[in-house]
Amino acid sequence: MGLRTRTKFTIYSILIFLTSGIYFLLAYKGFNSQSIDLKTVDKITGRVNERGVAERRSSKHSSDVFYLTIDGLPETLGIYRMKKDYSELVDMIRPGDIVTVYYLSKTTDENINIDLIQVEKDGQIIVDESEFKKKESALIYIGLIGGLFSVALSVWYYNKYVRQRS
Repeated sequence: MGLRTRTKFTIYSILIFLTSGIYFLLAYKGFNSQSIDLKTVDKITGRVNERGVAERRSSKHSSDVFYLTIDGLPETLGIYRMKKDYSELVDMIRPGDIVTVYYLSKTTDENINIDLIQVEKDGQIIVDESEFKKKESALIYIGLIGGLFSVALSVWYYNKYVRQRS
């Protein structure tokens, strides 16, 4: 094997290994979201102006989410569910209702902030923080499994194409 080919395979192996960092970063983000304390996040009580299901757009993806706007809050908050069933939320929260929401404030290019952690109405919890944490725990599993797979793939690739051929 020529030096140029060996160098190319080595670079590929390193790139595969570096992708594991992205996966481990997802796991870290999910882990940090598991330790959220409602006393430390933003909270507002106000009247619901609008609510419904809309498309959330980010720089890379778009998906349907439940959204609501509240008097005095400049951003639109939302909840993403993998099953995409929002009928219960649309029925329970109506324009004019007074709700208390706990959320992580963000300034991004996304039209809807889906870091809505908990929603309360009339002293009852409509959306519990455990739903947010459960969604974020998926990041932990995806990150850990993807990261470990990426590391294993890079080691296999290195052994097969670089080490054995030198």
